[in-house]
Amino acid sequence: IVATDGAGIGVGPQPGDIPSMALDTTCDWQPLDGGGETWYKIPYNQGTPLEITLDAYGACVSFEVWDPDQVKSWGTPDQVMPVGNGSPNPDEPGHDLTWAGHLAGNGTYFVHLTNNDAVTDSYRLCSTQR
Repeated sequence: IVATDGAGIGVGPQPGDIPSMALDTTCDWQPLDGGGETWYKIPYNQGTPLEITLDAYGACVSFEVWDPDQVKSWGTPDQVMPVGNGSPNPDEPGHDLTWAGHLAGNGTYFVHLTNNDAVTDSYRLCSTQR
């Protein structure tokens, strides 16, 4: 992904464009361009339950959860599957998508968010460790 300036000249990856430039989760509402993608990072302590929720007013925004080793393969011919994907949860009706679990080890985990709509949508991504 390459951002452009107002003249259409490439300016290189911007924060959130690639895993190494992943954003911190803030639980604030954000816009995401149609067809756009962005990356977030979540520091994780092993043994602590992690819950990730996405609110998007029913828009076609999805997310995947990647562990520190898997994310190294993202975008390569040897790309592996993510740890998980956000999915509807009838126990969490206030959120469009949820992912919850215990991860295998300490480290920084990543969330890859994709807007599958052709138009800009607003979303809020939150993470909680309990």
